[in-house]
Amino acid sequence: MILYQHHNSSVPYNYDTVDYENFTYIPHLHRDPEIVCVLEGEITATVEEHREQIRAGEFLMILPNQVHSFETPHFSKARVIVFAEEYVREFRKILNGRVGKTGRFSIPEPDRTLFLQKMTVTTPHRMDICAGLALACGAFLKEKEKEGWLQGKEDKEDLIRKILSFVSSHYTENITLNSMADALGYEPHYLSRCFHRLFNKNVRQFINEYRLYHAKQLLADPANSLSVLDIAYTSGFQSVRNFNRIYKEHEGTAPRKANEKE
Repeated sequence: MILYQHHNSSVPYNYDTVDYENFTYIPHLHRDPEIVCVLEGEITATVEEHREQIRAGEFLMILPNQVHSFETPHFSKARVIVFAEEYVREFRKILNGRVGKTGRFSIPEPDRTLFLQKMTVTTPHRMDICAGLALACGAFLKEKEKEGWLQGKEDKEDLIRKILSFVSSHYTENITLNSMADALGYEPHYLSRCFHRLFNKNVRQFINEYRLYHAKQLLADPANSLSVLDIAYTSGFQSVRNFNRIYKEHEGTAPRKANEKE
């Protein structure tokens, strides 16, 4: 299951900072770059196929449209900053499609302390955001120039972005392989092969897992008053019977057991 985050992909001058304890997040991607600073403990980050430990005091740069996820093996406190490229317009120009051998980097003192002061969870002044990001992006570029660069996988990332953007916008509709291929401008058999290669599953399995993720979010929400039937249709399932079957295949139990209101 991979999520495409629209809210971190289409808002000019987007700036979103959150402090997490025991940071964990499923595979996802977005257009805006992301910086993760581990304040305490350590996290396990998976970016594309690369998996590594990020420890206290270290930083991780997630570049646009890289699929990434996080786990906390024991304990962690982390600050996550997602920012629009308008704040550092030269950053992507300098990258020019390249990626680091690893996204991990460091910011030496006193710049590290200054960066954390400027990139706060409250809404800072735009100039403070620009100054803080200039410190971090500059440190990342300097470190990667020494380590060496890899050419980015832009074609693969662009196709993943297109698929996830389409599914996230249309998952409540009756999507078929042919309708998706037509909307994205691909031949159906080619798109089917891409799904198996990129996600190791077919189109129907992928869409149902996407719908299931949203249904589980609704079932787990104590403020949600929808019935299981309503949740099934709201999440895009064509029947409650199909929803029950898919939910049980993945979770081993009926969906009503996750919803205390039923």
